[in-house]
Amino acid sequence: MAKEDDTQYGWDQLAEKEWADAETAFRRALEADPFYPDALTGMAALHLHDGDIEQARELCEMATAQAERDLPRTKRHTGWEDEAVRPYLRALYYLALSYIRQEAWALAQPALEEIIAWDLTGMEGEALELLAQVLHRIERWDDAIHAYLEAAEYFPEDYYSAGLLLFQMGKHREAERQWRRGLERR
Repeated sequence: MAKEDDTQYGWDQLAEKEWADAETAFRRALEADPFYPDALTGMAALHLHDGDIEQARELCEMATAQAERDLPRTKRHTGWEDEAVRPYLRALYYLALSYIRQEAWALAQPALEEIIAWDLTGMEGEALELLAQVLHRIERWDDAIHAYLEAAEYFPEDYYSAGLLLFQMGKHREAERQWRRGLERR
């Protein structure tokens, strides 16, 4: 089996919560190529699951650096479907998750913004929603509202989150409008 196949199998097993099978697949891929970014990120995801945040962060930093080398230099906004970009986006996503788990909100922000620069959908809303939460935490409320509203295209409940933040800011009519939009989308 090629390292790409092992890694894909590892991600499939991770999605099924078959942790041991995922680890075996990622390790096989890393035996073939110790710096294979998607397998490094897979191992990082397993470390995050196990609570070893520092190890996950280190693996994600390595994976991001490795995946960045394979990026197309002239393209941005190519998205998650571009196989040349996907390992980089996944590494950034798990890097951001490791920072969030360490409550290093300001460190998570650039990783999430970089994801969105390459993939306008923000990995189908996942990175957009995390960015909104990070911006909320660091009290960049207007930016958080904007990110929540972008994420709401994928997760309608984020209209509610944007509304809560607007309400806290004293913008009650705008909050009500977002809550109504959320109800309409549900």
